[in-house]
Amino acid sequence: MITTPGRMFDLISQDVIDVSFVRYFVLDEADKMLKLGFYDDLEYIKKMLTQRHQTMFFSATIDDGIKKSAYSQVKSSAVRIQISPQDPVSKNVSHAVMFVEQEQKRFLLQNFIINNSDAKIIVFVRTKVRAERIHKFLEKQNIYSQTFHSEKPQHEREKILADFSAGRQSAATDRFLVLIATDISARGIDIPSVSNVINYDLPTLAENYVHRIGRTGRGDKKGEALSFCSREELTLLENIQNYTGYEIRQIPIESNLGFQIQLSAENDNKSLQQMIFDVEEEIKAKRKIR
Repeated sequence: MITTPGRMFDLISQDVIDVSFVRYFVLDEADKMLKLGFYDDLEYIKKMLTQRHQTMFFSATIDDGIKKSAYSQVKSSAVRIQISPQDPVSKNVSHAVMFVEQEQKRFLLQNFIINNSDAKIIVFVRTKVRAERIHKFLEKQNIYSQTFHSEKPQHEREKILADFSAGRQSAATDRFLVLIATDISARGIDIPSVSNVINYDLPTLAENYVHRIGRTGRGDKKGEALSFCSREELTLLENIQNYTGYEIRQIPIESNLGFQIQLSAENDNKSLQQMIFDVEEEIKAKRKIR
């Protein structure tokens, strides 16, 4: 049985299912489930599993606090299996960052889509409003896309994912190959053959970076992920790099994008810390002028 806790409790209360015979109990996205307050629900479920059973917690990311909670639910002899411990990012994913001012990100995205017309792309944004704005901008450029966020009803989300997975024609002349999404689709959704992930906005939680770019490069396939980083997001980038344990490769913006390059060749070689320092000094100078 594959289910959410709330739905399972509902079916149990209706005497539709009996879990007393369950032999294997798996909690997927364990870190998120425990952070969202499912700890009491987890204990309740465990009490109903009266048969001798095995408990397994799966997650691509897990911190010390969640690890402690997980170990409290299993025997002291429990085994922890960690794959690729030195790098939380899949080896199948090539990821990089471009530095660009916030108001120019949409033009950079437009250029990327035009130059990669056959790519299946998920564009991650921070808010539902941002997703709809980018969708409307791309629509004006004759680029067909769809948005995917929590305000859409479940049946509509399922259809969007099915169309996107199949590359199905959803407009008169365009294939549906661009999905603009919030973090609702960063976890637990397996969409085949996503070639590129674009972090239009950097995630506020560093661990979500791993989940986002993990939508590409799945199985034995290769994938590419590109993050757009504005000056306001330098701290978020630093948090992500601290989480991954290394600096993310920087790609300079080429001059043929139709707007001014924000980073000169000299800046391309600067460390992240130096860039943050430069931005802080610039802000201080502006305050003095005011």
